[in-house]
Amino acid sequence: MIPQDVEEFKTEGEKQFYAFLESHAKPDASYIAWYSPDIDDREPDFILYSEKTGLVIFEVKDWALDQIEKADPNIFTRARYQLIIPYVHENDIILRLKTCAGHAR
Repeated sequence: MIPQDVEEFKTEGEKQFYAFLESHAKPDASYIAWYSPDIDDREPDFILYSEKTGLVIFEVKDWALDQIEKADPNIFTRARYQLIIPYVHENDIILRLKTCAGHAR
């Protein structure tokens, strides 16, 4: 896990997901996981990489299942809060990663 010594997490859900990745993905040497990396002023919660599966970007939401009022392929809604599925955010991060690596097309 990068970084290995996180002292404070933004949310309890991120702390739990970090522990999950650390115990399940990290023991496998073919995976690299980052917590809250700065990607050209964007900051996804987690990025997991392996040559076999590529990049997976995770945005952790600390919601309980009973808090979700409505969900469809594009929007999750809970009381006074609406989350549009973040494809644009994730695609922007991928483009910035490619640009930083010098592989922009």
